[in-house]
Amino acid sequence: MTNEWTQARIQQLIDDGTQESLTLEYKAADALSKSDDKKKNEVTKDVAAMANSAGGIIIYGVKEYDDSSKRHLPEKLDPIDMTKCSKEWLEQVIMNIQPRISNLIIHPVTIDTMPNGVAYVVEIPQSTTAHQSRDHRYYKRFNFESVPMEDYEIRDVMGRSQHPKIELQFEIHAIHDGVFFLKTYASNVGSVYAQYVVAKIDVPYDLFPPQPDRNTGKFKERIFNLDERYSYTEKNYGDVEGAAPILPSTSLKFSDKRLIKLFEEFNWENREIIWVVLCDNAPPNKGRIAITNIPFIDHRAEGDDDDE
Repeated sequence: MTNEWTQARIQQLIDDGTQESLTLEYKAADALSKSDDKKKNEVTKDVAAMANSAGGIIIYGVKEYDDSSKRHLPEKLDPIDMTKCSKEWLEQVIMNIQPRISNLIIHPVTIDTMPNGVAYVVEIPQSTTAHQSRDHRYYKRFNFESVPMEDYEIRDVMGRSQHPKIELQFEIHAIHDGVFFLKTYASNVGSVYAQYVVAKIDVPYDLFPPQPDRNTGKFKERIFNLDERYSYTEKNYGDVEGAAPILPSTSLKFSDKRLIKLFEEFNWENREIIWVVLCDNAPPNKGRIAITNIPFIDHRAEGDDDDE
């Protein structure tokens, strides 16, 4: 995390229309109040939710648009009077979170549009345990909001320091006309290295070229845009050539799968890839992604004929 926060940098976020996300949230000046216990609860709720999720940044001193069509977009600087709500006071409020969040940083940024005006940029690391807010509840970030966590989610967060956590990412590469590959990467977003990884990946049947029937050797008839699915398994452990532990915050290229030649000609709307990963002694991790949301990387202009 950086400490180079300035008024110009915050203003640039506003000018660029940088939307709130899982790791970024804006709060107007009235979100802070020494006399309002409800607002103090909201501070601890939002900060704890960020730590319980992916970590991120909360900027106190930026107002969002009131217009529902521009929801979650920053409108303007909304400075806080530091004589009424100081950095030390904000730290004391955040310290009500249990257990306390290590390595959290508050950056006071001078805002020159009002006397004693500041914005507080709160940088929150992803934690290795679950944090409880001032109201004795656990929260996570979801769809730009802080929402209550389910019991299994709390257990999962508490296990971050004990287990690796593998997420799958996908890319579709266009090598040259009619040659497309689905590349799969296994990323360790936990804090413990992953030794044995097995992933079951479930895709629409018509995403890959036809495969011969194991018993007859004949190719199955291809009927596109059905709900039929195809599942396959990828693994990374001792009996796989080149297998190595996946260290925290690193990724491993898991597999390449050639796609149908007519990939670009079909409508993949509402079609998705579903996956589950088993890793060491960690609980199974599941995910899904729409095919239309997978990054598409086009190498055709490069004249690259490498099919890998």
